[in-house]
Amino acid sequence: MRSVEALVERRERGDILIFMPTEQDIRETCALLAGRFQEGFSILPLFSRLTIAEQQRVFRSSTVRKIIVATNIAETSITLPNIRFVIDTGLVRISQYNPRSRTAGLPVRPISRSSADQRKGRCGRVQNGICIRLFSEEDYLGRPLYTPPEILRSSLAASFSGCSPLIWAISTPFPSSTALPQRAFVTGSISFWNSAP
Repeated sequence: MRSVEALVERRERGDILIFMPTEQDIRETCALLAGRFQEGFSILPLFSRLTIAEQQRVFRSSTVRKIIVATNIAETSITLPNIRFVIDTGLVRISQYNPRSRTAGLPVRPISRSSADQRKGRCGRVQNGICIRLFSEEDYLGRPLYTPPEILRSSLAASFSGCSPLIWAISTPFPSSTALPQRAFVTGSISFWNSAP
């Protein structure tokens, strides 16, 4: 809230984009902002489960400044017009498979440096902008450069279901540009065979 207040006090033109990790965080943040900034602002949520009509509201021109509270959908999937200020929590909800427990989840995790840089880039498209990161530079520098590829975060059981039986003659995972952990390969094949009729 303090970061938004600091940007509003600047009395500069341009909309504000806030990155939050979950739908619940977005709804709670929008409620807090609506209670604090009742006049002169339009508080808009943006996440994938909204209807198309609700999502389209962020693209419409407005006579008042917009404060858009979004998931990482606003990081790369779409370009929002008139964003001059970004507030980045540095968090994202990301799919993750645990081969030990054979469960998939959507935990909240710190974003990578490349994601943080992508979010920062959202504020400089119209004119010079300001990005406020709610994490330290030391924290930023300690993060991985890139988000791990989805194939390293997913169960491979579904992938095996489309494979030819000849694949089982191979004793090691197929070659790829990203080496698959042996545990993920073995767990995926075991899960597939356990579910086979």
